[in-house]
Amino acid sequence: MAEMIWNEGEHVEALDLAGTRISGTVEQVAPEIGAAWIREDGLGERRLVISDDVVASD
Repeated sequence: MAEMIWNEGEHVEALDLAGTRISGTVEQVAPEIGAAWIREDGLGERRLVISDDVVASD
């Protein structure tokens, strides 16, 4: 598991296991499991992202 690199309020981009790009703002982090929930840009959906999936952050 990768080290948690997000903070709430940060804008991040990630790829899910299917290779779909997810871009949005971190709403909640769970460093003990290496995960965060982000609110997607545009759609406004809340997505669970694992820290290993992150490809970039602003």
